[in-house]
Amino acid sequence: MSASRADLPVKLPLEFAFEGFRVVRERPVLIAWWGGFYLLSSLGVMCLLQLLFGGLLARMGTILQPARDLPSLLRMLGEAGPLIAPIEGLSFVCYFLIITVLTCAIFRAVLKTGTPAMGYLRFGRDELLQLGVAILFLVISVVVNVVFAGAGVLIGKTIALSGLRALGFVTGLLLYGAAMVWFILRFSLYGVATFAQRRIALLDAFRMTRGAFWPLLAGYLVALLMSVLVVVLFSLVNLPIQVVSQTPGVAPSAVTGLQALSRPGYFVSYLLSNGILVPLLLTISFAVPAAAYRLLIQARTPAESVF
Repeated sequence: MSASRADLPVKLPLEFAFEGFRVVRERPVLIAWWGGFYLLSSLGVMCLLQLLFGGLLARMGTILQPARDLPSLLRMLGEAGPLIAPIEGLSFVCYFLIITVLTCAIFRAVLKTGTPAMGYLRFGRDELLQLGVAILFLVISVVVNVVFAGAGVLIGKTIALSGLRALGFVTGLLLYGAAMVWFILRFSLYGVATFAQRRIALLDAFRMTRGAFWPLLAGYLVALLMSVLVVVLFSLVNLPIQVVSQTPGVAPSAVTGLQALSRPGYFVSYLLSNGILVPLLLTISFAVPAAAYRLLIQARTPAESVF
């Protein structure tokens, strides 16, 4: 890619922010596939946790009770912490795999690659590559976060030495936040670029977003707003169900694992959230960078090879 052309601002239509809704509108059967997959997968994870940590889950149910004051709440959390760690660790790994499969399916739907059988759901080389690049990017993000945070603290303390402590704190915090937003946006296409090129494409993703920072930021903010609206609408439907299903004197967190599904209200809420809400939010989230990638390819390929 020539540096002169790559440095130019890119005209990226804001319509890419609504790509997730377009996918759902044109092929609603995909949400059925993705919702069914996520629902069954989450049930499988729940059964696995019950099988491996049934005793811990039962003990957590006795620990997590309504707290009367702050000291009792802190004591309760201190007792539950060691029990939660292995359960949350295994849950993270399982859901990381599940979301990776769904991410690749969404990329296929947006980029129109592969056959649409089974809602584009697969598990093969693309998914393994996506896992690898996600782990690599996570490691890089931690390092970059530490560097940017250190720079922000150093600049803030330098300003504070002149007596302007409040200004130093605010300046350091703003610089750190701005740097992290820049970093995340410049690498925001790493997943879809890796998927499309079938190789680790972190640097290609960074180059592709050159000159497209502001359009990408606007699109991601619009998509975030749409996601918030979806969650709010879902909460309006789900809240009455939760209230009706609540047992007096029992904390919702005390109803754990498969035990919660024995209650009709929780079961209906579980179906709605895992079968509809989560797949829809994932579609909105991952369709946006995929659509941006597709539009950037179309904008730059006619005159040159992007890769």
